[in-house]
Amino acid sequence: MFYPIHPDVAGPGVYIIFGLTAFLVFSAIVFVLEAVVLWLLKWDAFGRSLLSSFLMNLASTIFGILLIGLSLIGLLNDFLGFVISFVLSVLIEGGVLMLMKRNATRENWRVAIIANVISYSLLGIFLLAF
Repeated sequence: MFYPIHPDVAGPGVYIIFGLTAFLVFSAIVFVLEAVVLWLLKWDAFGRSLLSSFLMNLASTIFGILLIGLSLIGLLNDFLGFVISFVLSVLIEGGVLMLMKRNATRENWRVAIIANVISYSLLGIFLLAF
């Protein structure tokens, strides 16, 4: 059979590309979902909620990549990494919201918790399914 790229060489690349694509798609879904949650909870107008969701997810993704590194070298198991990621996401994203809307402490933390419970529930379902 003719292969334009030898399967032994393409194998790892395919997994990396698939993983990166899945990460980007899931990140976009979470970014929009959390923006809608912020908006539905009347945190701010939709445009400002979208910007805030982008910034808070960008910040938490940077720390999430560090946690993935710890997991890959065996310092974290999957469940512990998931729980730590959730807690850090709430703290980081709540902190970003505090920078965006300084006089609404209770509202910012409530929204950060609710948005992350929803997005991590979806992530948990996705991880269990695959």
